[in-house]
Amino acid sequence: MERHRRNSAKHLITAAPYLLISAISVAVLHKVLFTEGLIMYGDLAFAFPAERHLSAIYPLWSPYGSYSTLFHSGQFPYLGPILGIASALNISMETIAKLFLLGGLILIGSSMYYASNTLLKECGRGRRVAFIASMIAALVYMFNPWTLNRVGHFSIWIAYGLTPLVIIFFMRSLQTRKARYIVLTAIFWCFASASPHFAIPLAILLASWVLFTILCRARTITRSEILSHVRITSLVVVFYLLLVLSGSFPI
Repeated sequence: MERHRRNSAKHLITAAPYLLISAISVAVLHKVLFTEGLIMYGDLAFAFPAERHLSAIYPLWSPYGSYSTLFHSGQFPYLGPILGIASALNISMETIAKLFLLGGLILIGSSMYYASNTLLKECGRGRRVAFIASMIAALVYMFNPWTLNRVGHFSIWIAYGLTPLVIIFFMRSLQTRKARYIVLTAIFWCFASASPHFAIPLAILLASWVLFTILCRARTITRSEILSHVRITSLVVVFYLLLVLSGSFPI
C-alpha cells in the first residue's frame, strides 16, 4: 500500500508541470474556448461539417479535381482521424477548431518543457532548477511574437510543437544508438513535415547538430564515433524517407 502511494505521488509530481501548462493554456484561451461561434481565422475557419472537410483530404482523388486533396494530404495523418471521429460522434467543427487551438498550445509548451527538462537533468542540475528553467523555456516557446502570429495555422503550430521532440530524440539517438530513439525521431519528423515549412528546416537542424557535435570534440572524437554519428543520422533519414514515400505520412 505504501509503495502504491509513493508511486502515485511520483507520477503526480511528473505530471504536474504538464498539468500546469494545460491550465495556463486554458486560462489564456478561455474567452475563445467558452464563447459560442466559429473561429473565423486562418486554417481554423472550419465552416463546413466534418464530413465535408474529411472529403477534402481523403480519398486523394475527387471527381471535381485532385488539387485540393493533394494540397491538404500532408495534414491527413493527424487531421484525418480527428475528422473521422468527429463525423462518427457528430461533434461540431466549432468544438474541433477550439480543441486544435488548445491542443496545439499545450503541445508546444509540453514538448519544450520535456526537452529542456531532459537536457538539464543530464547536465546534473537539481530538480528545482530544472523545473524553473524548463517552465520558463516552455512559456517563452509558447508565447512569443512568432507563435502568436501563427495562431491560425494549426499545421505550422503542430510542426513547431513537435520540433523540440525531434531534436531531443535525435540527440538521444546519437548518444545511446538505440533503435527506439531512431524510430521516434523519424516518426515525429514525419508528423512535423505535415507542414512543408518544417521539413527542410528540421533536416538542416539535425545536420547542424551532428556537425556541431563533431566540431566541439574535434580534438578527442575518434573515427569510429564519427562513423557512428553518420550511420545513425543515415538511419534516421532512411526511415523518414521510407515513411514519406510509403504514403503513411505524406510530406
